[in-house]
Amino acid sequence: MESSSNNNNKNNINENNNINQNNNNNLSNNNTSSLINNGAPLIKGIKIRNYMTKDKDIFSKICRLPHDINLNTLKAYSICYDYSIRRSMAQNGYIYVAEDKDGTNVMGGICVLEKKLRLGGKEKIFFYPFDAIVEPKFRSYRILQRLTDYATNLYMEHSDYDPIIYTSTSVVNTRMDKFYNNTAMVKIIDQVQHAWKVDIKLQPSQFCYDSRFKIWKERDDEIVKKKLNQYFKDYEMCPVEFDDLLLNKFWKYTYFAQWTQGDKVYEASISIWDQNKVCTLIDLEKKENTKLKFFQIFGCYTSGNPENVKIDIFQELLKHVHNDCYHNGIDFLFIGLSKTDPIDKYFPLLSGIKSLNFALHFCVGNTETKEEALALSNNPFFQDPRDYGIVLLHQSSPSDEGNENQSSLIYNPISSKL
Repeated sequence: MESSSNNNNKNNINENNNINQNNNNNLSNNNTSSLINNGAPLIKGIKIRNYMTKDKDIFSKICRLPHDINLNTLKAYSICYDYSIRRSMAQNGYIYVAEDKDGTNVMGGICVLEKKLRLGGKEKIFFYPFDAIVEPKFRSYRILQRLTDYATNLYMEHSDYDPIIYTSTSVVNTRMDKFYNNTAMVKIIDQVQHAWKVDIKLQPSQFCYDSRFKIWKERDDEIVKKKLNQYFKDYEMCPVEFDDLLLNKFWKYTYFAQWTQGDKVYEASISIWDQNKVCTLIDLEKKENTKLKFFQIFGCYTSGNPENVKIDIFQELLKHVHNDCYHNGIDFLFIGLSKTDPIDKYFPLLSGIKSLNFALHFCVGNTETKEEALALSNNPFFQDPRDYGIVLLHQSSPSDEGNENQSSLIYNPISSKL
């Protein structure tokens, strides 16, 4: 039976989502300068401006959870108290704010990251819009449409560079299917997101005690950068410069495992992104506002396993990372991957949290670029840890175990993947 504090937490979420649902159900096509007949306040017009520090408190109070989440299975969710934190993850980050022309009401906002990534062996400019939020009482004014239109101007201003806008959305999000059918957005690949609870210690293989095997934690960004550049050079949407990921406060360290057999070295690696510096994970199973700790793992690879030795180097490294996190009080680990990434077969390490299927979409400026992107859809794509913000963790049911098609984490379009 759930505790009363757990019920209170879920009731509070439900109340916020009911407000969101009521406003969504009352959308109107009336002009935004007139009163909408659903209780929305009268405004004289809408203007879009750049984000200011004073907006932080306003945005932190807007509910960003989807209205249709399953509260019966929801075990934990994250809250980002600083709306601007993810903008700092790229050299060029933008936040646009919608407010009334009098400047008295902040209505919503949207973030956009500009990145230099490789696609088909070429350097490309990518724009990633996310964290689009609107104050519930203003949702009948089509604020989101105004914000996305304004953000699209970034794309137009860089049209000479043939940029790409990309988003991800749940494969079970029928509303977004309709949206994409009416836009230039094209599905490129299927993606998946895994998570598991770090609440037990796992037993390593006997070969982990062999003198030929070693595991260490690397904090030298130059060593890590060289390794990642070498392994992910043929992955799509890989950062042009891994400094973008390693020279910031979010990358914590990278684990390496090596098995040396004669003159040959077999290697595996896992990098850690400190998601606690991005948002706060709230536990719904214990006392009100109990905070959990969680890491995102990324940049995972293996060069293979030695012959005639029954050891899976990556599997043993993953168990080591799990155990190290267990000893350091980490409650959850999660990862996002393209389904074409060969490392996907190792996840999730433990059952209990549902996995989420979602899809990567591109908006491209010309048919040639579109065809080039679609031709790459069978290649492995690099999953950027900067793309993850809001996290919803749902408990899996017995029928979900081993079923990759079950959705575990629900999120909004043009928002966080988690």
